[in-house]
Amino acid sequence: MYGDPNDPITFSLFADITWLAQDTFEGGIIPLEIQKQTGVWVDFTKGTDVQQVPLMIASGDLPELFTISGDNRPSVFDMSSSQYAYSIEELIEEYCPDWVIPQTQLALGRMFSEDGKAYTLRDNFNTADEIRNSQHRILVNQGQLCMRGDIYEALGSPEIHSKDDFFTLLGTIQENYPDMIPLWFNMRNYGGLYQLVGFDGNFPKDANGGYSHTLSDPLYKEFMKSLFELYKAGYIVAENFAMTQDSEMFDPAHNGKIFMYGHFAGNDDVNSTRLISQVIPDAFFIQVFPLENYVNTQAVGGNYSMFITKNCKDPERAIKLKRYAYDNPFLIMYGVEGEDLDWYYPDGDRDAFPVWGARRQGYIDEGATLGDIYRTMNMQLSVVDYIYMNRNFWNSATDRTKEIQTEMQKKIDFNNILPFCAPMPGTDEQVIRTNLDSIRTDYFSMLGTANSEEEFESIYQEMMEQAERAGVEAYNAYISARYNELAAQELFN
Repeated sequence: MYGDPNDPITFSLFADITWLAQDTFEGGIIPLEIQKQTGVWVDFTKGTDVQQVPLMIASGDLPELFTISGDNRPSVFDMSSSQYAYSIEELIEEYCPDWVIPQTQLALGRMFSEDGKAYTLRDNFNTADEIRNSQHRILVNQGQLCMRGDIYEALGSPEIHSKDDFFTLLGTIQENYPDMIPLWFNMRNYGGLYQLVGFDGNFPKDANGGYSHTLSDPLYKEFMKSLFELYKAGYIVAENFAMTQDSEMFDPAHNGKIFMYGHFAGNDDVNSTRLISQVIPDAFFIQVFPLENYVNTQAVGGNYSMFITKNCKDPERAIKLKRYAYDNPFLIMYGVEGEDLDWYYPDGDRDAFPVWGARRQGYIDEGATLGDIYRTMNMQLSVVDYIYMNRNFWNSATDRTKEIQTEMQKKIDFNNILPFCAPMPGTDEQVIRTNLDSIRTDYFSMLGTANSEEEFESIYQEMMEQAERAGVEAYNAYISARYNELAAQELFN
């Protein structure tokens, strides 16, 4: 079904995942187990520059397996062609006919090609209905706020329900811990701060309620005003706006210099507690409960896209490798069942989820670098779906984080339509979108570090005038009409 373990084969794979710590599968528990079960070894090369992918496509010098990140969207369009890759749905039909793929996921893959065929299946995807109806406990990787739990408890664990409560807490930190920075946020993901004003950054709407660019949502101005107020009060510092690497946020947080930070993963508090306790033994991090204005739309459209290129010497073995990885998501992320993870059924609940086995728990207790030991393969092969990915965040979360996530998910709207709305490369709308995104980026720091409210208003007006000249009204008309058109289709109902 998955290939002959006694018939060894090696595939070359290039993955456009520049931020990933690991750059080889050599010696990894996971790739070695997959080789044992399928006979397939993957010779992995990690991308180091965002320009590598388009240059490789243009030259035709492609590996057998080629994985492109969601940030490199134009290249996904380029690769979705019979010139460069095999149609993934045709390979499935020929070699894995019992593999049932949701029509929405196939439609997403077909969106990138001109011939109406899917050349890739993106990872981190499920239909909105599958997510809403899932019995699995999931912890959404959506951008959270984490704070020093030991300090918070020493202050009497004050309530944090509103924006005023939030500011009051940071003011207390500033007064009682003058050497600490009250708040530090990641410039790649500051969505945890949107809840200060009830802004839904993933589904912005203009004054008329239509889907729009972020700049057209009135609440975006309120969010930026809140960021300015945080800066003006001294709760965030100017250096924050110059941050370019995750380590610039984590390092000071884990050295005891930051009270609260905002980042991506829903269980960052666990890793942060482990690291800061090595510096300050009694210190720990906890997540912040959602504020009263919390609202969030999760656009679920996948992330990484693996292609089986025309340079692949055995596309049958390649698609069967992908099928094997798809059928064994916990193996390719965490290790071997019985050694690295086991199954737990709470109170007979059908929602089974893994707990760490003796080998993996031993490495965790030692403080070992798990990435170097296990060499995960899920992103490189673009296979693990949204539910599996996020239920594993749940597995290592604290009871407090699970309670927070349970509350958050009552307010989250999972949406498959939004990823289909993005304009196609080369279109006028795509050019406008790129220009608007650049305007937003260019003015973000200027607004956040304005010298006065008058200067803030002047800068904001200047930004919106630029947005108007760039065509924001035309873009909003397009994106709103596109969303409404797709929402009416049977595929999403």
